[in-house]
Amino acid sequence: MALITFGVMFFIPSIVLVAILFGIYWADLSSKIVLVLFSIPWGIFAIAMFFIFANYIGKILANTRLEINQQKISLSQEILGVRIYEQNSNTRQDINKLERIKRHIKLSSLPDYAPDYLGSIYESEIIIWAGESKYRISKSLVSEDELDWLVTELNDWLGLPIDQA
Repeated sequence: MALITFGVMFFIPSIVLVAILFGIYWADLSSKIVLVLFSIPWGIFAIAMFFIFANYIGKILANTRLEINQQKISLSQEILGVRIYEQNSNTRQDINKLERIKRHIKLSSLPDYAPDYLGSIYESEIIIWAGESKYRISKSLVSEDELDWLVTELNDWLGLPIDQA
């Protein structure tokens, strides 16, 4: 449904832009200047919609893989199964800390007259520290229950205590 809505939102301005471009082609010189100026916002909108669409398709086809085995820990990005980027991998012995962060809000230290809603929201995630590198698994990838299960499995397998934050 989102893809259909997105397609309609992209298609309607594109029709208007094509009509303007045909008008520019057939109009006389004084009208061409007005039509070109009028088409600039439509063109910018069409380009922005193209990049949004490309990003949306990229998220559908892309995959993030965190691999922890007996030798190493690595984080890689794949598109259609082809590895396009791999973060510097560390050895498994470098893993020194396992952190579980629950969703919470930390209010800023503001004066009393500041509104209460000013603060930072921290989403649920697991952070695996390997040396100075951080490997994050966030709630955007898996559910809250899966994060709880995964952190206990990592705790059992790696033999590291879980730091709660």
